[in-house]
Amino acid sequence: MNKSTCILAAAALLATFAPCSESKPRYHGPYIVNRWYLMQEFSETPHTDCGSVASIQNVEVIPCDSDVCNLKTGTNVTININFTPKADIAKLTAVVHGVVAGVPMPFHFPQVNACQNSNITCPLQSGQGYSYSVKLPVLGSYPKIKVVVKWELKDATGKDVVCVEIPARLV
Repeated sequence: MNKSTCILAAAALLATFAPCSESKPRYHGPYIVNRWYLMQEFSETPHTDCGSVASIQNVEVIPCDSDVCNLKTGTNVTININFTPKADIAKLTAVVHGVVAGVPMPFHFPQVNACQNSNITCPLQSGQGYSYSVKLPVLGSYPKIKVVVKWELKDATGKDVVCVEIPARLV
């Protein structure tokens, strides 16, 4: 959703509130629909596209409720990426790095085949939307530092179909 659509949705949400001085009840049905719609839109995690060939619709890290995601060591976080490839893709490989002081260091991620146990099945079709969803183990052995999580989904030729960078802090 672009910013003008978002503003219109917010205006529609505000229009459903009854003024405090009104004595009779007012219908609030659209409020529920608009509120749900806006919550879906604003659940996006701040990220930077680092060279995706696909169109990225949404990136979400769960749990993450700030501009810098606090990733608790010894737990798992869920990564959701909604994207639309611009070409047919036979296979995808997940590559995850923690970038510290500009140096990429591999994150332990056992699920390298991005087409298994990720809510998507290969081959992927050009122009069709997909919702990639996996759990990332945040190992207890990781140092408690600020890091940029670089998440790549590469095609068979090594090209970044998806590449996003997510600011995070290991806590």
